[in-house]
Amino acid sequence: MVDQNVAKEAQKLEGLAEKSLQGDKEAANELSREVTALVKENPAYLKQLQAKIDADEKANPNLPNIEIEGPARVIVEERQSKDTKWDASGKQVPILDKQIYHNDGVVTVTPTDALAPKDAAKKYHDWDRVQLSDVGNTEFQEVRTDAAGRPSTILRYNSRVEIERDKEGNPVKIEGIDGQTWTKDIADNTWSVVDKDGNVLQDRTDVVVKPNGEIVSKGVGESIDGKHAGSDYSEVLYPNGLRERTYTDEKNIQTTVLEGPRTITYKGLDKNPYNPERDENGNPIVEVKSPCHYTMEKDANGRITSIERGKEANMPESVKLEYGKDGNPTKIVGLEGQTMEKNDNGTWTVKDAEGKVVEYRSDVVVQPNGDIEFKQIQPLDGNIAKDSEPAYIEPAETKVVHLDGSTSVKKGAGLAPTGRGLDTKPQPNKKSEDPFTHGNCQPGDPLCSSL
Repeated sequence: MVDQNVAKEAQKLEGLAEKSLQGDKEAANELSREVTALVKENPAYLKQLQAKIDADEKANPNLPNIEIEGPARVIVEERQSKDTKWDASGKQVPILDKQIYHNDGVVTVTPTDALAPKDAAKKYHDWDRVQLSDVGNTEFQEVRTDAAGRPSTILRYNSRVEIERDKEGNPVKIEGIDGQTWTKDIADNTWSVVDKDGNVLQDRTDVVVKPNGEIVSKGVGESIDGKHAGSDYSEVLYPNGLRERTYTDEKNIQTTVLEGPRTITYKGLDKNPYNPERDENGNPIVEVKSPCHYTMEKDANGRITSIERGKEANMPESVKLEYGKDGNPTKIVGLEGQTMEKNDNGTWTVKDAEGKVVEYRSDVVVQPNGDIEFKQIQPLDGNIAKDSEPAYIEPAETKVVHLDGSTSVKKGAGLAPTGRGLDTKPQPNKKSEDPFTHGNCQPGDPLCSSL
């Protein structure tokens, strides 16, 4: 007897394959996401699934041919076609289009395939494979909602999260986060967590699914940065696959880590794309990679003391912050490769890596979410760093360096002189030489939101 899950998966693949071969891009994208998740399954399951697909194809000649080639790819091919060509022996043979769904989301097709770009058949040989740009998009994400407008399915190119709710509309089960199943204990606020093999993991509490698809929870135990195993944490899993986790230790020191999206690869596929290295049980050896965008640490008073940006950030660097007795920042080392230190008169002196003074700043603010704001000021006369009433021109713009290293500008009033005995009338001939640039921090980006 065929397992119901196997039969259901086979039917789904067959239906999507038929539509994708007819040029249905939505079906092709769905099939691409299905394949990237499918090829992670146990080889025994894939073997059962292939056997069911083969049986269905034997019973129905109208179905396309589907070949699951281990954890590397899935090939979908027509079995019959009205279009023909002449082969090398002079025989007229059907042109059977083929689509190849790779485990990294990439989709390639034959030049005559319905999904191939226009005129592809004229530009490529029969044996070429054309990589599609509008199918198998690794940037894909979608939050699907139920009839009441509540998130029910969260899709990415290589994952699918399903949210099950009770009669009142409250989440009671979440499947698909790193292959796990989260189930709410109706008696309390605890959620049990098991992996795809049934192994029991640490419980979660305070699980909330926000209207935008963010999944918030609290837990204790496992570490995603290798340094905080056993610490309490709160976590936000964003629909785009980024994971923001804040640990709190026994001294009330908080460390926030943003990592992801997580990708799964198979060891040895670079050497043999159809036969990865396997463990003692014959299962492929899986390697999980999760790039770290940043790590932010706060002291017991909630002040940011360090920001470490990884290579995935807009500007990889290590930033250290020091504070005075009044709790305000007095020194910031490493921001954009520079050191800025507060002077007794409230201005800030900025030095480059060699210790050379490069500019002066004012209105330096460290926001709770990791944004660091400041204005670059233009000295007028005297010693701006030591004068008790320094004279300088303050620009309208405030530069913001965001937690991920991107930058933006906050607009304000026009240029105005500041300091001792200055005429505060506008100075139209004065132009700011402020080199601030706009960054790529967009509204709604979790990197820009409050932590």
